Amino acid sequence: MKIGVPKEIKNNEYRVGLTPESVSEIIKNNHEVFIQKNAGTEIGFSNEQYEKVGATIIETAEELYKNSELIVKVKEPVPEEFGYLNDKHTVFAYLHLAGDPKTGLELASTGITGIALETVTADDGSMPLLSPMSSIAGQLSIVVGSYHLLKPNKGMGTLIGALDDVERRVVTVIGAGVAGTMAIEKAINN
Repeated sequence: MKIGVPKEIKNNEYRVGLTPESVSEIIKNNHEVFIQKNAGTEIGFSNEQYEKVGATIIETAEELYKNSELIVKVKEPVPEEFGYLNDKHTVFAYLHLAGDPKTGLELASTGITGIALETVTADDGSMPLLSPMSSIAGQLSIVVGSYHLLKPNKGMGTLIGALDDVERRVVTVIGAGVAGTMAIEKAINN
């Protein structure tokens, strides 16, 4: 199979669909992997690291999509990428289409097969691909919330964590999934 990993162009998305280590495993299983130039540089993976494990570096997104069957991304394709997609493509990414029906309809009109990482479910009912992202999001929610409580950010100047002689603050977390549980743990241990 010909697998393509484009550079993410969604605003504030710096991750990459495959690491050099995962590319190495895929290539060992007789697949070709194309990486768009600089796809991993924002998180510390150089083009050379991908080439060293056998990937081919492709200059443009258009060329990458043209040469690939399976597209591995982090986030859903954005409108600038829709023109590259067609019915020969399977897109493997966090698609999050339930909250964005317009994008869902646009992607459907391209003829792609979409595999939403956030819906992959293990035999025990867990969601092994969503859980790590939810864990990070839960922890970050407390960090971001704390930031907005600072005086310079128009907050009340309140600390969430405990200090000697300072009463602990109450944090309300809505939800008890992976993100909620991690937010609770972070708030308690902050």
